[in-house]
Amino acid sequence: MDDPKTAAQRVFDAYNAHDPQALRALYDPSARTHRPGWPADGGVDELVASAQMDMVAFPDLRIAPLISVREGGRTITEVRITGTNTGQIALGDFGRAATETTGGTLPLPGCPWTLRASSSTRSTRMA
Repeated sequence: MDDPKTAAQRVFDAYNAHDPQALRALYDPSARTHRPGWPADGGVDELVASAQMDMVAFPDLRIAPLISVREGGRTITEVRITGTNTGQIALGDFGRAATETTGGTLPLPGCPWTLRASSSTRSTRMA
């Protein structure tokens, strides 16, 4: 059984490998997400769809953990997300057209909150 920090690292590794099926396997079936701009909470399918959308929009997407804090079964990890926007983000399923490709780069700091149950990730939240 992984500790929460290791479980979070496995999520980052799956993102960095651009492997949505590996990511899917890491989420507990009860995992929930709410991506900004999406109309409602979603489950594992939406978590994976969100990751795939990011991987298309930013083919060189990388997530690097900077610092982690653990309390009980929770780990909060500050990360730096980098990538170059060379693909569109399709928002048509959510009543919006695809975004334009900008070619811009990002370092985007964020804190996904990873809550663990057994060795599966229950949720990730970008703050």
